[in-house]
Amino acid sequence: MGTRIFQLVLICIPVGLFCYLLGVDIAPGGMREASLVAGGYSAFIDRLLPDERVSSVEITEAGGAYASLLDDPTYFSVHKPQTDFSEIEVEILYQSEGQPLIQTGPRLDVVSDSYALQPLVSETIESLGWSEIEEDGVRLLARNGDVSSVSEFLFDLPSRSRIGVLGYELTALYLLPNYASLGYSQTFDVSLRGYHKYVTYVKNESFDLDATYWDMNRTIGKDDAMVRVRNSAGEVWFEAPIEDDGNTTENQTPSSETISIHESGWPEGVYSVELVGTSDIFWRKFVTSERYMTFVSKIYIGDDVGYLGATKATRFYTSAKHLDLETYHADATQEVQLGSSRVAIVTSHEPVHAVIADAGVVAGYTAQGDVKIVGDGKFSFSRDSFFDPDPVQIGAETDVDALNVDYILTTVEDPTIEGEWSVALTTFSTEGIWDENGDAKFVLSMPAIQENGGTVKIHEIRIRFLKDPLNFWGVIRALRDLLPFGI
Repeated sequence: MGTRIFQLVLICIPVGLFCYLLGVDIAPGGMREASLVAGGYSAFIDRLLPDERVSSVEITEAGGAYASLLDDPTYFSVHKPQTDFSEIEVEILYQSEGQPLIQTGPRLDVVSDSYALQPLVSETIESLGWSEIEEDGVRLLARNGDVSSVSEFLFDLPSRSRIGVLGYELTALYLLPNYASLGYSQTFDVSLRGYHKYVTYVKNESFDLDATYWDMNRTIGKDDAMVRVRNSAGEVWFEAPIEDDGNTTENQTPSSETISIHESGWPEGVYSVELVGTSDIFWRKFVTSERYMTFVSKIYIGDDVGYLGATKATRFYTSAKHLDLETYHADATQEVQLGSSRVAIVTSHEPVHAVIADAGVVAGYTAQGDVKIVGDGKFSFSRDSFFDPDPVQIGAETDVDALNVDYILTTVEDPTIEGEWSVALTTFSTEGIWDENGDAKFVLSMPAIQENGGTVKIHEIRIRFLKDPLNFWGVIRALRDLLPFGI
């Protein structure tokens, strides 16, 4: 009898363990959790990289392990479970001092290396002391306390230049009452490398764009690209894919093509145009009949090697007041004019931070290009093609007083406290975040941390995979899909 009980136990242990692991994998309750403590190990979360931007593990007086972030940005990867989940919640346990903004987000486009950034913490907003109301998860802060509800505010918006946003997309239709179409085509003979996005406006006119691009073939692999247009609500309105030229080598033999887009009947409003491409794609010339062509947050003026016999100067215009400039070639160190300031780039691969004191839109000038410029504003290649339909984006260095911002819309919640750590979280859709290896790359960004002299200590990263809970038949279907032999 005892032998049979022992045999039954031996059978039940692996069966029970197998059933438990299946239950964990399919997550019938709708959630699966994983965490990584500084210095520890997780099967689903990799440690923060690169090593030169993350300190070795240290211990607080209370015994908590942490790693300090030394520079921006840092990255961590999340591995996909076998079961599909619709959302992923990221929670960070941290200590911060003097760092006004902490952001995170998954990479959405491997080709352009673009991320869906969401703010986790904004010390800028928390320190304002403005009156505040909240409605359906949206916080509205008002300098003078002159609002009674979020919905009424959104129904009758003030000038967008007086509105700041953080982690909130203002989708209300933006119309220009006195807008008139340009009536002719304008040409921008510039060199832009890789992914870029610009905004434009359409009213009683066709959308016309001829974009000449070169595939430089400097790196191995396909260089597929795309022109993608979104409407003011962020919905994909039009897509035009661009296939690789067939040369997947790094032999530096370029090819040139022009993509022509001519579409009519579009409703009046603002459209954003994404020029999606790898670092091998150089956008060399744009011909458009639209009045406005204003680039968002970044211009990467590419080098002209293999394209022109000599370097070419580029003039541009920008509303950005805090910028980072960087070149990736030693022979492209230079001075860049930004308004009344001259900014020296003396070393390659080292971003130079610049603060522009001049008000309004200022002119910029680079004598030789080959420089990436990222800023908290917009850019154009003529003064007349510049416009800004967006509210003020609250960044790490935004001065709301200097910009005359009177209202702020945000979905960022105040951090909670867990022991000696502050806790902040945000949630993302899992759609489009997994690469071919089943990994999602996340950025943990501390903008201008060195310039602000800020310190951020990361104790733990927690991940929650979320989906709808399963009923009985949902569990059966999940088991059937998971087991190799089916049921």
